[in-house]
Amino acid sequence: MAMLILLITAMAAADQIDPELTYEFVQRGSQPIERRQVFGRVVQRRGDSYLVEIDAPWERTRRVVTLREDMLEAGPLIETPAMRDRRIEEGWAERGYAKVTTASGDTAFVVARVAELAQRARRAGLDAEPREPNRIPPEALYALELPPVPAAPDVTQAADTFPVARRAAQGALVLLAALLAVLIAKMTLVEER
Repeated sequence: MAMLILLITAMAAADQIDPELTYEFVQRGSQPIERRQVFGRVVQRRGDSYLVEIDAPWERTRRVVTLREDMLEAGPLIETPAMRDRRIEEGWAERGYAKVTTASGDTAFVVARVAELAQRARRAGLDAEPREPNRIPPEALYALELPPVPAAPDVTQAADTFPVARRAAQGALVLLAALLAVLIAKMTLVEER
């Protein structure tokens, strides 16, 4: 008797439809080629039929269909999350989209050509010659440890500031030296006489 009760509860549990899961339904066709797979969430079960919301994220509108059990070859079959992810990825790929990971770590589907161009640009940026990092020579690190030395005034800079005055002073010194040389020569000659 206990086995019969367990069997009845197991069958009742198997008949329960979880609205959070996606299911696969295989519709019959007059020929094997006409068989059609429908994937979606069961919104409601009505006697011998299912009200199914189609699971196709690439469609802009929400679509709900009614599937009768006498038209089904198989179903409802639970679709695992891995199977659903693979089906969704293949569905987007058929429509020209590629799966990418965003900067925040989420996944998104973008136009495959755009994803390819972005990847090529990224590779080109990575292949470009990297900048040389700013390196501090060890001598500069020693200078940070020592007390600062007062800087000596730069004499060459002050001299280069007024080149005309410098040349005039040099000319005046040359004339003075020439005058002194003449005076010394004259005094020497006068004294010898």
